[in-house]
Amino acid sequence: MALPFIALLVLTLVAASTDVRSGLIPNWLTLPVVLVAPAAQLVLGGSSALLSSLLGGLACGVVPACLFRAGAMGGGDVKLLVAIGVLAGPLIGLEVQLIAYNVLVAFAVVGLARSAHPAWRGARDERARSAREL
Repeated sequence: MALPFIALLVLTLVAASTDVRSGLIPNWLTLPVVLVAPAAQLVLGGSSALLSSLLGGLACGVVPACLFRAGAMGGGDVKLLVAIGVLAGPLIGLEVQLIAYNVLVAFAVVGLARSAHPAWRGARDERARSAREL
């Protein structure tokens, strides 16, 4: 059963790379996984693996879809989390999703603290002034 997790690792690495470079997670990366992974799970693990795959996609897609409708998350992120759920199943997929949300909150708190703290704000303004002078 290592094959789905190798695919999961490759999927997330490529998605992170394209997201950092372009701000997008492309359909060519996520949609084939969502379409092919359930069939692969059926072949590799039988009907229980297929059911786990489908439940994983559904469970991992509900909250991101709501966030997407609210404008708080991009469509590529939703498709990526569904693909993770289809590959890893509902338990691991939701765990990955929870970790991702926690990391996002940590980055948001640090960003807010940096923008609100006078010493950091002054240093940022000084760096921006120096960059404009170049």
